[in-house]
Amino acid sequence: MSDLTSQIPRTAPVVVAVDNSDTAMTAAQFAASEAEQRRLPLLITHCFMWPTFYPPLTQPYPPDPQPRERAEAMLAAVAAEIRGKHPELDISTRMLNGSPAAMLVDMSRSAAMLVLGHRGSGGFAGLHIGSVAIHTAAHSRCPVLVVRGALGGPQAPILVGVDGSVESDLARRFAFETAKLRGAILRVVAVWPPAWTSPPRQEEYPAHRPAEMILLDQLGDMTAQYPDLTIDTKVVHSDTAAGALLAESADAGLVVVGSRGRGGLRGILLGSVGRALIAHAPCPVAVVRN
Repeated sequence: MSDLTSQIPRTAPVVVAVDNSDTAMTAAQFAASEAEQRRLPLLITHCFMWPTFYPPLTQPYPPDPQPRERAEAMLAAVAAEIRGKHPELDISTRMLNGSPAAMLVDMSRSAAMLVLGHRGSGGFAGLHIGSVAIHTAAHSRCPVLVVRGALGGPQAPILVGVDGSVESDLARRFAFETAKLRGAILRVVAVWPPAWTSPPRQEEYPAHRPAEMILLDQLGDMTAQYPDLTIDTKVVHSDTAAGALLAESADAGLVVVGSRGRGGLRGILLGSVGRALIAHAPCPVAVVRN
């Protein structure tokens, strides 16, 4: 298979969702860089919903008659700032009407990728994770990049967790291409319980084969397709894949995982590893699904 960028239609945009949260502009800047590197257009969106409130009967309704006008002004201001920093980038805006989670999943059908902050303006201070980010990552038809933590430098390492699953393979391909575009080191990490020297499916992986050799097998022909890419491989023996990847991503610029690995149940659309990373990762997270 050729690189992922060649598989994306040139008209498919990088879509970023913005709101009044502190992370909105950071997400927009992150999305602009992704679009520029991949030579794709950038679509900046805002999902508008009329606020629900019940004012005292002595006050006129609605007390604020212009929430949509303010939302449109916010969207225009974000676009203007991004255009100022990326003058060559093809940038457009779109106001969406409806629930952010539902609207973004619908947008994912024609997007190259979705970018959003890990918690929007509707989040509560006590919540580590935004429901929009979780729902979108679980149901999106394209890769979802959740911006959180430290962004790092443009060449900060790209970390990808692999386990041999179909979702893991998609994540691996996305990580290879992203590392190539950024000129960054790619770290490929497999996490297996400490008592094992090979994964649990013995019919696929004979017990006498060391875990490091199996990891190299999982890379397949990808190393040959990216001969100029610096690739580090590592087997981490840990009882929890999420905890291991969180530790390994301390200095990463992006951590990439599949939507659900070998341990996932068919009814669960986003695995525990993806959820944990979106909630706690020290850097942006990409969840890749087909």
